[in-house]
Amino acid sequence: MSTDRKCVILGGGGHARVVIDCLRAAGLYEPAAIVDANTALWGGHVDDVAVSGGDDQLPKLLGAGVRFFAVGIGQGPRAKLFKMGLGAGFQPATAIHPRSIVSSRAKIGAGTQVFAAAVVNPGASVGDNVVINTGAIVEHDCVLADHVHVASGACLAGGVHVDEGAFIGAGSTVRQGLRIGAKAVVGAGAVVTKDVPPGQTVAGVPARELQ
Repeated sequence: MSTDRKCVILGGGGHARVVIDCLRAAGLYEPAAIVDANTALWGGHVDDVAVSGGDDQLPKLLGAGVRFFAVGIGQGPRAKLFKMGLGAGFQPATAIHPRSIVSSRAKIGAGTQVFAAAVVNPGASVGDNVVINTGAIVEHDCVLADHVHVASGACLAGGVHVDEGAFIGAGSTVRQGLRIGAKAVVGAGAVVTKDVPPGQTVAGVPARELQ
């Protein structure tokens, strides 16, 4: 693969392994290096991709012809890392696994990651730097803002709106037509039957606010 399709991964945790696999399966980008603030990772590898060092390595990678980046962490400062990649002069790599199902009538934003067995149905609009994790379902006409994470096996029924930076936990279900507010958290396995305000954390069946 030519150098101009090479990609740096921002963050070297477990999520990075899935990102690397997804990028390679899609065949559009080649992971060239990883940068991570954790000095214990420097000089090592995540799978077979070298951890070059910290963020100070980004100008060197850009100068060496690496043009794309992908965020390699699932939670935490995803938005910060995405903005850092853009600010360093890289382009976001959009990773859609070939064994996912993404409708041609869905919109997928820049730098979004759609992993194996995930489904994104017609009319869905997905923002930038979103994670639709393994086996997650985003039904028709859902709207996902930037930096949202829909965790493994979660299901958003038709017409759900998820605002910026919200997290939908593994195996949870959100009833059709609801809104999940910005930076809200839906706990794993929750069943959401009413709107969740911004910043609120809910869990349980039916989902209730955690005090």
